Amino acid sequence: MSLGEVEAPRDDIEAFVARLRAAGVAATLHVAYDVPHDPALSAALHQEGKAAFDALVAFPGAR
Repeated sequence: MSLGEVEAPRDDIEAFVARLRAAGVAATLHVAYDVPHDPALSAALHQEGKAAFDALVAFPGAR
């Protein structure tokens, strides 16, 4: 999962990822700094958005 540093539901997203991990689900969390929401959508506009997009794309192959 990815989230922006100032994402409104950031705490909820972090708690969800923690619950996934506790249940044995392989879950990663990428925090994109200086990005307000859905960082992968800003991949063409912001370096952190590009990093979030790359992390999402790489996850299936990393397993």
